[in-house]
Amino acid sequence: MKIRFVLLFLLLLSTNAYALSWSDASANPASGSQYSPGKNYNFQISWNGDGETVTGVLFELTDVSAGTKSNNTVYNVMNLYYVNFTGLEPSDYSFRWFAEDSSSNTNITDAISYSVVKNSSAAITLLLDERQGNKSYAKNDIATFSASLNIPGKTIYLDSDYPGIDVNNTTSIIYAQKNLTYEGTFILNASWPGDDFYESHWKAFYFDNKPPFHGQVNSYPWDYTTYSPNLTINFNTTWSDVNLTEVRFESNHTGKKKNYTTKTEPKVQNMSGVFWVDMENIFPAEFAYRWYAKDDANNWAATEARTYNLFKALALNVNPLSSEVYDGTTSVINCFSITDEIDISDFEFSRNGTKISNSSMMDRIDATKLDIGYYEYICETEGNKNYSNQTIVANLTVLSKYTKPKPEAKKELKISDVSSVYVLSGESTQGTFNLSSTLEDTVTDLSVIVENLDEEWYEIGSLPSAILEGGYTIVEIDFDIPYYVEAQYIGVKIKATGQTDNGSVLATGTMPLSINEEQSAPNQPPEYFDFSTTPAKKGETAMFSFMLDDDSGLSGYIFSTNETGSWVNDSWVFLDGKEGSIDIMKDVASNPGTVVAWKVYANDTNNAWSSSMENFMQIRQEEEFGYIIPLVIVIVAIVVAVVMLFLNKKEAAPSKKVVYVYTKDS
Repeated sequence: MKIRFVLLFLLLLSTNAYALSWSDASANPASGSQYSPGKNYNFQISWNGDGETVTGVLFELTDVSAGTKSNNTVYNVMNLYYVNFTGLEPSDYSFRWFAEDSSSNTNITDAISYSVVKNSSAAITLLLDERQGNKSYAKNDIATFSASLNIPGKTIYLDSDYPGIDVNNTTSIIYAQKNLTYEGTFILNASWPGDDFYESHWKAFYFDNKPPFHGQVNSYPWDYTTYSPNLTINFNTTWSDVNLTEVRFESNHTGKKKNYTTKTEPKVQNMSGVFWVDMENIFPAEFAYRWYAKDDANNWAATEARTYNLFKALALNVNPLSSEVYDGTTSVINCFSITDEIDISDFEFSRNGTKISNSSMMDRIDATKLDIGYYEYICETEGNKNYSNQTIVANLTVLSKYTKPKPEAKKELKISDVSSVYVLSGESTQGTFNLSSTLEDTVTDLSVIVENLDEEWYEIGSLPSAILEGGYTIVEIDFDIPYYVEAQYIGVKIKATGQTDNGSVLATGTMPLSINEEQSAPNQPPEYFDFSTTPAKKGETAMFSFMLDDDSGLSGYIFSTNETGSWVNDSWVFLDGKEGSIDIMKDVASNPGTVVAWKVYANDTNNAWSSSMENFMQIRQEEEFGYIIPLVIVIVAIVVAVVMLFLNKKEAAPSKKVVYVYTKDS
């Protein structure tokens, strides 16, 4: 039989006539199937003798990777020929068919590629206290970790960046218990490197033993915002934990504390660890808020309570605020509301003390012919829950129609360009006005008097010794409002006096002063971000890095480690500014493998202290046999030099005299 097929093969190589034809060459399972022990493989083809009888069929399977060939018994049913194999190993193969008919016609198929791939069904199962997935623990909890492979008798590995977890087992299953005394966030890895028949596989989960950690707490618009209709205030922060289960936002803007979650309206929303809530229709008030978070170990954490100030808005305006018209002209002055929350029933408009009743829905209008003179218009409201009490004063001068107005004709000491002042209780600000003179005489002995304001609430800036004709000066008034002053509006009466050769002169004016209540938000201590370490070996220098941030300004910090076995504080380091990136370099004295804890105490300019979380660094192992590579290089260099010297001598052997002469000279 072997002779017959050898002859058939040689005949195929030498014959070009292909009376035989084939079709439907296939394999089951198809190429690319995964390896499985004892798996069956079937290859088949159809041969047609074109009137002749097919007398012989041969199948050849080539392991391309190994370079080996194999045959197996060919069976047939009618003109369908097939061959079976069992337990093909993972590799790249090719196969082809040979055939001969009763007239010695032969044919051969092209080589057809086929592959069996490593099985990927080997799966690692990783459990943290009988649970798959990230898990939180409380500090000092005893955690049970287990890993198993669904193929028995294999060596699998379990390791972590938590100190002391690095084990393996040859029975495809590992159990490990650890008392979680070091605080932090860690990764747990289970792995199997694979073998000739199965692909490698790994699985990793995170675990921690600390409460959730929050980042910067923000609001938009920022604190101290003025109310406006349909205002939406966004409160947000970041929370990080391996397995957060709940985040809440708490606020007392309604007058009592209320919690908002992912199931309330408005609801807490989340994207990639950023949590926010959009609050609408909040009335002007000062209120407190904070965030809470919980993980699956029932560890709760909360941000510091913060305050938010939403002030009442101004509702009224007057047009024009001041003007001059001629006798006989109809003047039009209107007081109007800029919001539909304050309509004409909520404000009054008067001219020289006489109320004006002409109105539309949002305006009170004075349109009339006035006699020559000076008129004062007052537009005022007591406000409501969203809008503050407000008073606006406007002036109108009616001139004689027979006299052209000549600004220079009136000789006076004048107050103009008076600023409107807005200040919070407990804070300071500044108001200004322009004091000018059109008098022909020089004005001396200048003084400014404020009549209807507590003298402890303000201080008038310095004045020049005199003002010449056409000259002016800008007068500054520094306001310092005590924290206990209630919100109110004051039209501050200002008088400026001076002396000329013809006697004293006087100028008057009104400075609008709006005071709003404020309670200072509690000072926030420094916050920490971006902890990192660059580990070192014993005797080397390690780097400890972190960032500091403070709302009022940093004062300094103290760095502390427990490398000696107890906590030791470094010297106080001064800082300035509100944020900073800190890098601390320290020599390492502990033995390899030692875990060193470190933390930071920081202080701000308001003497608020905070302490960072504990961070950890493991002392690197000494690099054993570090001398081998340089030694190998030296040895190789010596060997090469010796070989080259030997070759040179060998080539120079016929000229012994030359060699002798050089030796003698040397």
